[in-house]
Amino acid sequence: MTRAAATALNADRAAGKISYLTVAATLQRFDKFKEFAKEAGAGRFEKIDRALVQQYAQNLRESAYSASYQQNLLSAVNSVMNRVSEHGGRNWETVSPRAEGLAQRSFIRTEQTASREQSS
Repeated sequence: MTRAAATALNADRAAGKISYLTVAATLQRFDKFKEFAKEAGAGRFEKIDRALVQQYAQNLRESAYSASYQQNLLSAVNSVMNRVSEHGGRNWETVSPRAEGLAQRSFIRTEQTASREQSS
């Protein structure tokens, strides 16, 4: 699966759609899903369906990962599946973090911070 994912992502990178950094970060995050899929008996892209990705989202929801990291991991799966499906002539229906009940990111500070000027 890693080779097919890398090929699809690198084709988009060569076309100027994404950067080298995006390819690397997406593949690194996708590796966690790849292990989950293998444990579920889906070692090839042809065996991955929306239900399996929804199970993965449920697994993420029950994990201790931060909301941001959970969403990044699911986003990587959606990105890879979208690109691989597109190159294979299929259409991938995105699995939404919100619909799957993943925690939402919070951009509100929970700890007091001080700027350099305030601490002087």
